[in-house]
Amino acid sequence: MLKKTKAESLNFIKKKINFDYLEIPKFIFMSKIELLNNFDYKIKYILRNFSDQIIIRSSNQDEDQNNITNAGKYKSVVCKNKKNEVTKEISKFVSKIKNKDQVLVQDFIKNVDLSGVVFTRDLKDNSPYLVINFDTSRKTNLVTSGKMNPTMETMYIHRSYKYFPIKFKNLINIIIKLEKLFKNNRLDIEFCIKNKKIYLLQCRKLPKNKQTSELVEELINIEKKIDLILNGKSLLPGTKNILSNMADWNPAEMIGNKPYPLSISLYKELITDEQWAIHRSAFGYKDVRPNKLMYNIGGSPFIDVRTDLNSFLPAHTSLSASKKIINKNLNFLIKNPEFHDKIEFNTVQTFYNIFKKTNYDYLEYKENQKQINYQKKILNNFFDKKQFKKDKNNIKKLISIIKKIESYKTNEIQKINWHIFYLKKYGIIPFSNMARRAFIAIELINTLCDKKLINEDYKTKFFGGIKTTISYLNKELAKYKNNEITKKDLLTKFGHLRPSTYDIDSKNYSENFQFYFENSYNYINKKIRDLDPFIDKNKIDKFLHNYKFKNKDFLKYLKQCIQERESFKLDFTKSIDLIFKNLRKFSISNKIKINNLKFLDISTIINAETNLSLRKLKKIINDEISVNEYNYNLFKIIKLPDVIINKKDIYFFKKRKSKINFTSNKKIEGKIFYFKKDYSLSLKTLTNKIILIENADPGYDFIFSHGIKGLITKYGGPNSHMSIRCEELNITAAIGIGDLFEKCIYLKSIIIDSKKENLILV
Repeated sequence: MLKKTKAESLNFIKKKINFDYLEIPKFIFMSKIELLNNFDYKIKYILRNFSDQIIIRSSNQDEDQNNITNAGKYKSVVCKNKKNEVTKEISKFVSKIKNKDQVLVQDFIKNVDLSGVVFTRDLKDNSPYLVINFDTSRKTNLVTSGKMNPTMETMYIHRSYKYFPIKFKNLINIIIKLEKLFKNNRLDIEFCIKNKKIYLLQCRKLPKNKQTSELVEELINIEKKIDLILNGKSLLPGTKNILSNMADWNPAEMIGNKPYPLSISLYKELITDEQWAIHRSAFGYKDVRPNKLMYNIGGSPFIDVRTDLNSFLPAHTSLSASKKIINKNLNFLIKNPEFHDKIEFNTVQTFYNIFKKTNYDYLEYKENQKQINYQKKILNNFFDKKQFKKDKNNIKKLISIIKKIESYKTNEIQKINWHIFYLKKYGIIPFSNMARRAFIAIELINTLCDKKLINEDYKTKFFGGIKTTISYLNKELAKYKNNEITKKDLLTKFGHLRPSTYDIDSKNYSENFQFYFENSYNYINKKIRDLDPFIDKNKIDKFLHNYKFKNKDFLKYLKQCIQERESFKLDFTKSIDLIFKNLRKFSISNKIKINNLKFLDISTIINAETNLSLRKLKKIINDEISVNEYNYNLFKIIKLPDVIINKKDIYFFKKRKSKINFTSNKKIEGKIFYFKKDYSLSLKTLTNKIILIENADPGYDFIFSHGIKGLITKYGGPNSHMSIRCEELNITAAIGIGDLFEKCIYLKSIIIDSKKENLILV
């Protein structure tokens, strides 16, 4: 067992462990009573026996209890080993501790190569990973200071140690020895490395936690699956492959990093199994079917990037050119994984951009020219107003059909199947087409700005003039609060929206209206002042000459594309809400617990219409729920990176920095409100706060009716729902900050400087 205090533990370790590469800096410890009884002597002893700098640490009994460590309660102090300083700091230190508590004095190790803290199991869920927070700034106290440290990095290493970074090999050997010595695998170890020698600064036990699986067999199975995806044969061009949770259709943003089985299976059924590919093919790109876009790996959704990149090749691209293009793009992403959620902006060319030079200079001349011509055909499809109108009519047709479905007197399973069929045909495909147009529109506006054909103020005005769901929602809310319309009128249009669209447990606006909107305000048409918009109409018209557009009509069309994407999203999600309503009705009539539906795979319901099993459907469903719930709870503790490049990445990975997307052109500072998915706090506290939320879809529009100051999300790109909303409302935001998100959770305030594209952790 670990000794009572960290000082006693260090003393014990020094006697029991002996590695050539391990050293425990010289230290002494004494209780407060011992120190005060012979204060002058102890000060002289410190001055005589330590180097020019020392660190004074707490070593108290209340820091290492079974259920709490109180780590960080007592601050460590670094000072020069001079009488006045030591006397002053020791005196201040002992005034804050109890008589039986101890003071630990250590040699301070300067100019280290690396300093860090290891938790031998994850603090949050006790999952079987070493979590190493480390810093290479050559300062030993940044990791443990409690201050925000932008240079700190975090490494996860699975405790099987099948694969691990070589630089931590000796540290792992020490950890294994310490765990055996103390018969405890939940340790908090502070260390530093200098000239390949590891200095052990402290070792304490972590509070007890629930037992969890070691996940050895599970990771072996995942490793085999990933190895096949990354290195197996494919009918598609590309000698390599990678996986990303945000490369296309943004699953981490839309359904979460660990979605329930119903959420991920519904997302696959509606979008990523086939409909996404049907849309791409119809828009002029290659038909990559039967390849699927998304995998469920350890309970997390991942996009097959090779398949995704191939789906953006124009339909007639030759095999030779395809191989060169795909391999170039994959190699770029492997070297620059921070762009995995911005593939269409930073990696692959998906259309002919009339405002900048588009070429494939690494292809032969003829191939290059062909690709440019193919890209122009994609752009022509973008401008195809007949297809634009057809997509709008199909969405209207969907709304008409879902009303008929609900009016029929038939069973819920049949209704669910009908909703899914018509949603895919008249909802997902038209929405996909409009989303593609919206992407092209946003890229064109950004290019106009980059090329100085418009300025930032014009771009701000452009997005401020877009009216999407949030503008109409806030307008209708204002009417409702002024008694101009009824709640029923309001909810007829917006009542089906729910935060986390694909999560059946999330209440929609009708079910939870009072909570979402009781403290909302009328924040519509935010005035954008002090703008000096500029547009070079003549130059833009020259570029548009071949497309029979004038700049005014062109910009109006771009705006329409972006607006309609959001409108289509509002409409097609009505079908998803009705799928959930019918699922609930079915569960009630069959006495299946509604709270368990999230563990159901939607394919079971789809197949139930025609699969007349000898077993009762209720029994089949309850058995599946039981298995899926067990697996879900197991999958929750599996840690995976956002990008998987190698099968080793599932055993160890470093949290990656993301390229953040900023909106507006302002600098703001404000208090943070961490918006958790359980909505445990009153929404009164949203007003004038910078909202921190992991991922958000259209169902989160209600937060914009609470007068928020700014927004920060973990996931999302420049084309994401939240980016468009913030641009429209001129709200300053940092979208898609990645693993920096975890650091922000513990902040009280933050600065978003959009102009300098900087996030300052206060």
